[in-house]
Amino acid sequence: QCFASTYTTSTTSSDDTTPALTPLQRARLSLQAAAGALADPSRADLVAALGETTGDFALRAMARRLNNTPHGRGILETQPLFDDAFYDACARAPPSTLGAAYHTFMTKRGFHPSERPAVRYVSNDDAKGFAGDLKYVMLRYRQGDEV
Repeated sequence: QCFASTYTTSTTSSDDTTPALTPLQRARLSLQAAAGALADPSRADLVAALGETTGDFALRAMARRLNNTPHGRGILETQPLFDDAFYDACARAPPSTLGAAYHTFMTKRGFHPSERPAVRYVSNDDAKGFAGDLKYVMLRYRQGDEV
């Protein structure tokens, strides 16, 4: 069972090497990423940078919603990822299941879960008392947006 299996645990919390950006730098990066992503939507790095520099409100809202349920808090605590083992399990999932559909979608488009760009412009240090790993929430959002 692809979606019921155990996944690799994230290491985003202990590896916070996010560059500190001033509001002006963040705005400039957002504009540059937006222009670049519009010019070439296949540039996943620019699409990712745009989401990271403009999505703070939505990211915190997602993390708050996760924190509001026992299941969500468990996800934030264990930080499971869509990794190679998950992808391989989905390849073996029975037809007409979410796992099989996910694997088919990813394969047809030449995507792989481990190819997602690293989260670079979201800092757990920016949480300021926020209970949750914002880098993990962003990474998991990216990994699950095809589902």
